[in-house]
This record gives sequence, C-alpha cells and structure tokens, in this order.
Amino acid sequence: INSINWTLVSSLTQLNNTQYRIDCLTIIDIDNPSTDVYWLVNGVMKSNSMHTSIDVLTYNNTLLVYPDPLGVSVNVTCIAMIGGVKYSQSVILHGILLIYYG
Repeated sequence: INSINWTLVSSLTQLNNTQYRIDCLTIIDIDNPSTDVYWLVNGVMKSNSMHTSIDVLTYNNTLLVYPDPLGVSVNVTCIAMIGGVKYSQSVILHGILLIYYG
C-alpha cells in the first residue's frame, strides 16, 4: 500500500449525561510514517487526545467531549497529517442527534 487515503471517526460513545468519547482511527503510511493527529472542537484546536497502538500501523486516538447542557451543537473534527497529507472527518453532537460527515 503506497498511501492511506482515509481517517475514520470509528466510534462515538456517550459515557454519561455530560461526556462523550470520540475515537478516531488512523493508519500510518509505511512510505512516510510521520503521523500527527489533532482535534478541533467548535473550531478550537485540542491536542490533548489519548492514543493507543492497535497494531504496528494502526492507532486509536481518543478525545473526551463535554457538550453544552443547553443543547448547543458541538462540532468535533479529527484531523490527521499522514505522510504529509491532511485528512479529516467530523461529527456534530446536538442533544442525542449525531450527524457524521466526511
């Protein structure tokens, strides 16, 4: 595989009434293994995600999100620089309505 052309928000879990866990799966490009993952929450960069290695090429990146209790929507984007190319995927949290888009 010469390049990986996707980043995936692999799961979204409601942990309790005020907290969501968002997982973003990334795969390393063997030819250019530098991978940098960060998050945007309503346009504000968050770099404090946790990451765990699934195998030698795959990482799961996790962000905990605390949506506004008044129901204001929260737009969360996982951004990965993989082999010098930027990939992203977003989710919108609004109450119990979840909207995925690439």
